[in-house]
Amino acid sequence: MLNKIALAGRFGLSLLLLLMIIVPGCSRRPQRVHPPTIDADSAGKQAIQLFDTDGDGQLSRAELAACPGILNGLSRFDKDNLDSVDADAITARIREWQATRIGIMTIQCRVTLDGVPLSGANVKLIPETFLGDSIQPASGVSDTTGGCSPAIAAEDLPDSQQGLRGVQIGLYKAEITHPDRELPSRYNVETELGCEIAPEMFMDGVVFALSSR
Repeated sequence: MLNKIALAGRFGLSLLLLLMIIVPGCSRRPQRVHPPTIDADSAGKQAIQLFDTDGDGQLSRAELAACPGILNGLSRFDKDNLDSVDADAITARIREWQATRIGIMTIQCRVTLDGVPLSGANVKLIPETFLGDSIQPASGVSDTTGGCSPAIAAEDLPDSQQGLRGVQIGLYKAEITHPDRELPSRYNVETELGCEIAPEMFMDGVVFALSSR
């Protein structure tokens, strides 16, 4: 499907910078920006509560349509190739994020419409609610190549991190709008778009391949 999100390996390092960002602390020694605090066990259970419509304790591909961040990176959650995930699989993946101790990543996204780069698109990444309230949304506007680097708004950053640009590791729904183009609701108010922001994306970006049909 043209509207699914693909990981774009062709971007390479020039289009994606992964930063383990440090900021000055009270002393002269720099301090790492810590990753967001997520209760991994609670998050896994809440995801099942939110999306498990048939009550079997598993999230199938059909159920994961409501959580496209997992669906589009299913292989990183579904280590047993069951074509579904349970609470333990989600918890385990979150703990993998936490083990990296990365606070913020800069990530390159690219937006296309009917295969053509879409300039001026507003891209908003909205964290999944089951991850808790420590992950902040991020947004950006695509350039003439369709590329953008979403970032957390300054007002959502603590004083010690002002001036930093990037996105926290996590799972996001994506909403894409445009000031001059009417995009289908499946890309915004009823979004089917999502992505995982994770360290494995060091050499990759995220493509939002939209269709006007």
